[in-house]
Amino acid sequence: MKKIMFITLLIYFSITNVFALTTNEVLYDKEGTDITSTEALDELYDKLHICSTEGNATASDILGGKTAYSKGEKVTGTIPTMTTAGTTSDGKAKHVDASQVVYGNYSNDTSNNYLYLGIAKHTYTGENTHVRTSESEVVKVLGITGEKLAKGQTIAGVSGTYTSDANATANNILSGKTAYVNGNKLTGTIGSKGATTYTPSTKNQTITAGQYLSGTQTIKGDANLVASNIKKGTSIFGVTGTYEGDIKVKNYRNVVATVESYYKEFKGSYVNMANETCGANQNNCNSSYSTICLNLGFTPSDIINASLQLSGDGLFRTTRGVDSAGITTYRYLSSLPGIYDKALAGSSSSLPNMQFDNSSNSNTSSMSSYYIDYNNSKLCYRFIATYWSNVAGSAHNAFATNSTSFKISGTVVYR
Repeated sequence: MKKIMFITLLIYFSITNVFALTTNEVLYDKEGTDITSTEALDELYDKLHICSTEGNATASDILGGKTAYSKGEKVTGTIPTMTTAGTTSDGKAKHVDASQVVYGNYSNDTSNNYLYLGIAKHTYTGENTHVRTSESEVVKVLGITGEKLAKGQTIAGVSGTYTSDANATANNILSGKTAYVNGNKLTGTIGSKGATTYTPSTKNQTITAGQYLSGTQTIKGDANLVASNIKKGTSIFGVTGTYEGDIKVKNYRNVVATVESYYKEFKGSYVNMANETCGANQNNCNSSYSTICLNLGFTPSDIINASLQLSGDGLFRTTRGVDSAGITTYRYLSSLPGIYDKALAGSSSSLPNMQFDNSSNSNTSSMSSYYIDYNNSKLCYRFIATYWSNVAGSAHNAFATNSTSFKISGTVVYR
């Protein structure tokens, strides 16, 4: 057996730089160096046997770029060395970036929480002595927020906002929103109301209190809400109406008039249309007067003005005057014009009087007058006795007529 191995060894050593061989000993070059030793052949055999059969390292067990023999084979390592991410300012400590950061308790030997900084498996630290992670990553992992820190304090770049003097409650915060008040997290309960348009009606419309108006609230307006479009005396949303109805015009032609007071009948002879009892002073006159009316045939809400003409089947007469010889002269009229103006209406003294200056000479001053008023769907002529005087004395004058019937024509403006 040893002879066979001897032959083998001769072949082996011829390949591995064996340079001397004796009967029982071999002189050989050790690993390519010039250090030599003499070993017994049997001992050398045993060592060579070990080199060719033992060792279990693979490439993943050896640093990248390094080589070794395993089971007689040369192996080049593949273990990567961690990439240095930075060096301390003094140049003494190098560090790598953590591949993962986790906070909690993942250890089975303790109940404490830890900040775990991950590194890649199967890597060589090399000259790196520390593992680092960013401040922002720590803040995120640990859940550090301003609400959890006292105001005026800063941790890991986060400034505290927590105060102990806040007084908000849930009903001061919008529904679904949260806030911290004195360290306590509150969820709001205030409801929101979106954009809404309100059209005015006969009833009040309200917006419930305690809501957040998230949209525009529009109260509709109307350009027609003006006084002239609202009935007079009526108020709508604070606007008091002035409208009195559409203005209308009606014409009358020779409508039979009615005599309503004083003289109920005229018999064809001239009679005064007013009776007076006066003293020496005109202001003391107390007249009873004839009233001759045009019945409009309807009741308007308002009479604005009217222009009328009163005629009869005879004439109207008024005294022109009495001269110094005592002779009376007269003025005769076939019709009497009349005007009604609401703006001047209210009392007989304020109504526009139709007056006729009857003076025939400078020694006589006499006027006869009448006015028109509106009452109970009628426009009426009212005749007044007036005071006059001349050098021969004084008297009172009124229109007289010999007509037995009367007619009124004209135009009425009304609402």
